[in-house]
Amino acid sequence: MILIKTLFYYFLALLAIFFVGRVVLFSLYFERFAQSDVNYWLSFLYGLKMDVIIACASLIIPVILLCLSPRKIRIYTDDQ
Repeated sequence: MILIKTLFYYFLALLAIFFVGRVVLFSLYFERFAQSDVNYWLSFLYGLKMDVIIACASLIIPVILLCLSPRKIRIYTDDQ
């Protein structure tokens, strides 16, 4: 259970990093966004969807390794 919580925290950390990057880029290029007829909040929602895809793709390798080698990681998952 500890390992699942750790992976979830990594997932949230990746989402936070991507969100901060998007906010920085938005603030740097605000003049270009202001000239176009783009809904800003909708672009952030689309970005969140893409961030979830990238975060899940980057965490799939640790999850597969956890599924394939349960004995070696038993010390991390026991709730004792």
